[in-house]
Amino acid sequence: MRISGKLVFAAVAAASLALAAVPAAARIGVVMMHGNGNWGGQFEPMIPVMKEANFGFEAPDMCWADVRKYDHTAEECMADVDTAIAKLKAQGYDQIVVGGHSMGGINTLLYAANHKGLAGVIVFAPSGKPSRTNSDPMVAFARKLVAEGQGDKRVDFPTTGINSLYVAPKNFLSFFGPESPLYDTELLPKLTAPILWVAGTDDPGQKDAADRYKVAPPMPLNRFIVVKADHFGTPDVATPDMIAWLNELQASLDKAGTKPTN
Repeated sequence: MRISGKLVFAAVAAASLALAAVPAAARIGVVMMHGNGNWGGQFEPMIPVMKEANFGFEAPDMCWADVRKYDHTAEECMADVDTAIAKLKAQGYDQIVVGGHSMGGINTLLYAANHKGLAGVIVFAPSGKPSRTNSDPMVAFARKLVAEGQGDKRVDFPTTGINSLYVAPKNFLSFFGPESPLYDTELLPKLTAPILWVAGTDDPGQKDAADRYKVAPPMPLNRFIVVKADHFGTPDVATPDMIAWLNELQASLDKAGTKPTN
């Protein structure tokens, strides 16, 4: 039987429209925030692993990086995450996961608590709440300078180590003072995306991690994982667990036919 050219063209056009109607699979891109005094290069070992698994990856030098030394407040520093997300979206990654280690972990919660539309949240051994109280002399010193209009001028703040922290008073208070926004008990309940929390067996700072994790809203893809590692080794040891969780998240997004985030 002979089929006319018009019928063939119509069939091809119909098939093309049908294919166009099928939504493209979600592609996950991850923004990872490094630990205190480190830099984005902390996560270089993750790059080939993420590439092999077909996940986008950005690890910016955050404002607490060793090369920046707290040059902004915690809230202001979240603009760096926005920039990294924009880079991922420009590469075609339409679903975004934010993550971080230690200081980067608690700041991950800060970002995720204030941004809807994320696909997921990853925290490796996130720092605890700010340790300095209202009775701390350094808090009083910082507040005095802020009140005198010197909140943006860098000064030396003695630390528990051998060196002082050369930082603007308002930035010091944002990260370490009682007025800091970095309280996980306040941030976790605001999450709107599933969370992967990884704690190391040899990390004293994660002894209460299981209880902290439970503050997050329950979601099917929430996961709490314990790995054999100290504080600094947790991200590297847990990279396979992260990939497994991201694959699970990817499958869930594909099944749901999730639309790209704004």
